[in-house]
Amino acid sequence: MKRGLMVVLCLVVLIISRCEAQPTKFVAEGFVELFNGALADMRKQDLYAAEEKLRGALALDSTFREVWLALNEILYHTKQKNKQKEYLKLAISRFPEDGDFQYYYGMLLQRDELFDQAIRRYSDAILLNKATDEKSAIGYAYYFNRGVCYYRTGKWKNSLNDFEVAVKLNDTLSYIHVNHGLALQKMGEMIIACKCWRKARSLGDAEAVRLLGKYCKPD
Repeated sequence: MKRGLMVVLCLVVLIISRCEAQPTKFVAEGFVELFNGALADMRKQDLYAAEEKLRGALALDSTFREVWLALNEILYHTKQKNKQKEYLKLAISRFPEDGDFQYYYGMLLQRDELFDQAIRRYSDAILLNKATDEKSAIGYAYYFNRGVCYYRTGKWKNSLNDFEVAVKLNDTLSYIHVNHGLALQKMGEMIIACKCWRKARSLGDAEAVRLLGKYCKPD
């Protein structure tokens, strides 16, 4: 939980700077007060109180993307899946060109093992991200999660293609290398799969150690 919240907390500077640029001082001040209160609640891990304040901030001004993202994080961590789903539908309608909200909706579908529907959402996110000059910081996750869904539905080649893109976009996450290796294993490419798992092991991944011990020759 703390890792996700830290991502949200670092957004405060951007939020406040945008608030100061708003033309209606009363609304801006009310917005900042609610958002700062939500941040304080998050630091205390009082997520339900933070949720109420964020909803109040959105009622004052619904144009601040970062607040929608923060609320999505809270609904995820408090396991309010149905509420999160409805909220994300609103966010998608509010920000139709934003791939991140399509991605988060895809994650909900993936957790329910609705893999084909999740693939469509991730594909929409990828297309939206390609169409904008300001690329998403989590664009690698679009491909990674779509790759997982392809893997779970037996589409090994599609899965491998997505994991290869994910690795190119972010090679610092061990679980991407682990899954890349699993897809290669399904394609019969064991030598390369073992290289992927060795890379994951170098990043401290315990699952990679297990896979290397089971399927690969000692270094």
